[in-house]
Amino acid sequence: MNFKGQIAFESLLVFLMVITSATLILTLYLQIHDDTVALEYAKIGTLEELSKQAENIIIEKIELQRNQAIPTITITLDKNTTINTTNIENTIKSNTKLQNIKIEVKSLRQ
Repeated sequence: MNFKGQIAFESLLVFLMVITSATLILTLYLQIHDDTVALEYAKIGTLEELSKQAENIIIEKIELQRNQAIPTITITLDKNTTINTTNIENTIKSNTKLQNIKIEVKSLRQ
């Protein structure tokens, strides 16, 4: 009996399973990676904008919500202030795959 054909088929099957698994894991990693990078750019951009203010303002929370049609980054500050989010959006769009993104700035005190 000659089992060379069966061994080649089994090897091919194992190879395809490994490649498929690697592709799925890599795809998931890249999606998570883009979210993390977008949040980091939002934090850096917010800190740059807040450094231009005359008073001390604390970032309470920065979160990304993907349950809407357009992903939204919500920045929560401890005081009511306005910041320019255009530079933050442009940086995120140029460095990640998130092309349609909305940034909202909220405050704990109104």
